[in-house]
Amino acid sequence: MQRGLFPIFCVSAKKNIGVGRLLEFIAQVAPSPNDLPAPVAGTKEVKCDPAGQTTLFVYKSAVETHIGEINYFKVMAGEIKEGMDLTNNTTQNKERLAQIFLVAGKNRNKVSNMMAGTWVLL
Repeated sequence: MQRGLFPIFCVSAKKNIGVGRLLEFIAQVAPSPNDLPAPVAGTKEVKCDPAGQTTLFVYKSAVETHIGEINYFKVMAGEIKEGMDLTNNTTQNKERLAQIFLVAGKNRNKVSNMMAGTWVLL
């Protein structure tokens, strides 16, 4: 896989224009995460495995006035549940998952657990 072609899609999430075609392309043409080449040297490869050791990738952290700290993440492997204690790889401190929400724009839907590789359509 040389990654020599990068398709561009014009979409409008607000007016729901082109979103269906983009999702169809991702589902039918884009490679599975398990088919991608090994990561850059010096990083650890994590396979998408619902039965594996729980691993999250936090890609954004924010602080909201009335809510507190919010972390946006992707479940890379394993399963997470509310109240679960996980170890932060950067600080080696334990952190508790108090509540888990699926976020879609301004809407937050509470869930009790999430597994790696699970698609959720709201």
